[in-house]
Amino acid sequence: MSKYLLTALIIFTQLSLAHSAKASRIVIANEIPDSIQNWLDAELAKGKVKTLVDYNSSAFFTRDTARIIGYIKNYDRKLFTTGISYAGNNITNEDTPIAIIVKEDGRFEAKIQMNHPKHTHALFQGRMFNFYVEPGQTLAVILDWNGPLTEDNSKFRTTQYRGPSAEISEGLSKITLKTPDRDLVRSANKLSPAEFKESLLASWKESEKQLEQDFRKQHFSPQAENILRKEIVLMYATSFFNYLSYRESSARNDTASKILKAPVEKSFFNFLQNFSLNDPALLVTSGFSTFVNRFEFSNPLHFRRSSEVRKKPFHHFLSTDIKIVLSEDDSVYIKANQALGVKYDASKEKTEKDELLKQMNINNFALQKKYSTYFDQYNRKYQNMANEARVASLHKGWKYKDSIMANIFQLKPNLVYDIIKVRSLNFNFGQMKGQKDMARTYLTQLEKGFSHQSIIQEAEIFFHKSYPENAKQAYELPNQKGTEIFRKIIDPFKGKVLIVDFWATTCAPCIASIKHHKITRQTYKGKKDLEFIFITTDNESPLKAYNAFVSDQELVNTYRLKSDDFLYLRQLFRFNGIPRYVVINQEGQVLNDDFPMSNLEKELPKLFTQK
Repeated sequence: MSKYLLTALIIFTQLSLAHSAKASRIVIANEIPDSIQNWLDAELAKGKVKTLVDYNSSAFFTRDTARIIGYIKNYDRKLFTTGISYAGNNITNEDTPIAIIVKEDGRFEAKIQMNHPKHTHALFQGRMFNFYVEPGQTLAVILDWNGPLTEDNSKFRTTQYRGPSAEISEGLSKITLKTPDRDLVRSANKLSPAEFKESLLASWKESEKQLEQDFRKQHFSPQAENILRKEIVLMYATSFFNYLSYRESSARNDTASKILKAPVEKSFFNFLQNFSLNDPALLVTSGFSTFVNRFEFSNPLHFRRSSEVRKKPFHHFLSTDIKIVLSEDDSVYIKANQALGVKYDASKEKTEKDELLKQMNINNFALQKKYSTYFDQYNRKYQNMANEARVASLHKGWKYKDSIMANIFQLKPNLVYDIIKVRSLNFNFGQMKGQKDMARTYLTQLEKGFSHQSIIQEAEIFFHKSYPENAKQAYELPNQKGTEIFRKIIDPFKGKVLIVDFWATTCAPCIASIKHHKITRQTYKGKKDLEFIFITTDNESPLKAYNAFVSDQELVNTYRLKSDDFLYLRQLFRFNGIPRYVVINQEGQVLNDDFPMSNLEKELPKLFTQK
């Protein structure tokens, strides 16, 4: 090709692209009011990051806020006032709901904390739209409430995007990937592992072939193609783990099946060789969270080692370590506890077990109160011993898992495995509450095996969040919509400690907890400085079931909010699941935004001394 022809081609291409961008701008401008268009232009201009990140650079892992703005054509405020998205951290396994605030004229916006680029989604009244955004960017989205939807009416069919990541978002929204056959994945009692693997690999290959054909039919950006390929990979890799999960469940119920008794050969896991577990693009996909969860809890990788060190009973410590001669009154407590321990067996109903445990706790507290001078000494000695054993056990567990990764999965140290280790910190730090030095020792040792510096940084951030330098203090609620809603509920009770229970009639653990604490609520009924508050939402607590349960449990101070208002409270206290418990002190400050309700009887006295 001559240089003149090449120059002409380049100029033609540039003019075409410029014309295309201008035409797109004109289409949007003709469909929405000028005031909205001007607002979008102004907000996009404020965007901090206006270029796309290189996935292979260190900038891939960047903590920053992304901003989603947009406009809903034909919006009716009577239908809803909020949407929802999620600020998920796949590395530390944290997930926070984000309220998308919709204004009367149909404009909406939300800020999402991110630590890497993400293909995710948002919902308005059950209707979803996908988008791709990177930390620091602003993405604009145009939706039409009366426009066409997908066949299942769950997704906007036509969505317009503007901003640095608009082309990627458009490409990702063009295709709805077909998920693996659900019946095949659940065929554990019909297909042996080898037969299932053969069928699923054939389906996997066909899906990838279809995707490549789609790429040839219409234009996709290279980034969109890369992400869609990874979405396919993780869907099928997840299905392999799902099959194993169904197989284990079926084997427990059908012990005679020859198919279920057939061993899972090492070669079954060869599907993990079909893609790189060091590829950061995996984290971008919408399916990564599910994949890493299934991988993390899959056999043979998942198992739990328990500490062999148990606490010596307090009364043994008093008599053997402190050399105290226990009185007759003390013996009454001890004998009652031993008698209850004998009665406490697996044949008892849950309510009876709960009552026995409660009585044992009462006896223990009586002894602890009498000899409180020695109780801290007892705790330090035996808690430290138990923690040391727990840390040693955890490290042994990781050595075992390292061998599984190398010898069964045939994988070298990789990014996904590092992430699995960091995700475990959520549980393990919870087991080391108040033991910062122990947790520090454990994490330092764990980090020596990490192959990615960015993952170490995430682990360190999580550690400092779990063990802050200063003791956790009560805090004032921020100035936002959720606070306004919450204040209307709690302000009438100012001067009292409030235990706020976020619950629903459709939530089994919520129901069980409320029933379990009925006696405790009755014990504290009428107490001048304590109230229990119950908050639920209309879409999770149908009115008939709600009224019946509130009456049966004799609940007072109950609030059944609209789903929009409840979403603001979820965002305010950063919780995704229920039950969730929040404690407010006498000054109206948040004393604890994740109160351990299972220890209510033990924790209650502390609430009136904390500030």
